[in-house]
Amino acid sequence: VKGSDEVAVLSNSFNDMAEALCQAETVRRNMLNDTAHELRTPLTIIKGQLEAILDGLQPSNTATMEVLRDQVLSLEHLVEDLQDLSLAQAKRLRLNPVRFEVNKVLRQVVDAYSNKGIDIKLVADNNISICCDRMRFIQIIKNLINNAGEHSDSNGRIEVFAENKGDQFTLKIKDNGAGISKKDIPFIFERHYRNSTDTAYSNKDRGLGLTIVKHMIDAMGGTVHV
Repeated sequence: VKGSDEVAVLSNSFNDMAEALCQAETVRRNMLNDTAHELRTPLTIIKGQLEAILDGLQPSNTATMEVLRDQVLSLEHLVEDLQDLSLAQAKRLRLNPVRFEVNKVLRQVVDAYSNKGIDIKLVADNNISICCDRMRFIQIIKNLINNAGEHSDSNGRIEVFAENKGDQFTLKIKDNGAGISKKDIPFIFERHYRNSTDTAYSNKDRGLGLTIVKHMIDAMGGTVHV
């Protein structure tokens, strides 16, 4: 489109509308693909367990019910993750920015993981306060810590660092796991991508945690890298 007359303005408006429709269609298609990809495994497990109970091959006891409950909880988390991801991609993620003390929030999260027997350490500057969506911030931290924990062995150690330099707040999550190969690093925040050298823990990782982290941090005006 050239020029600045009414026809040019109208043409640019049509182009903007077409691009928005294309982006919406991409988000919709990704959402459908993600749903099919992510829900298949837990649904297969639930179906197999129920069929075994109905056929009399497995008792309907507390242990079996706990397995089914865990799979239902997994489905619930998957649906929440997929919803957050689709909203973030469509730039419709609702944010409620408030100012809060980072140290207090980080200490609560770290202590919760420590109580679960995870070796985790917090190193944070004093009196750090930031303004962002507090709940999304906690979700980001948990996703990063979960990712580190899923890719660590029984002797795994996770360290959380927080520092303030001028108007720049930095959060770092470090672990002593197997690490990520250089060829994988450019793709680590893509949906469903798994480290090619990581085979021991691939079944635990849904491949959405880091993607959600990336979109949420982008939505709040921050940056993330590995």
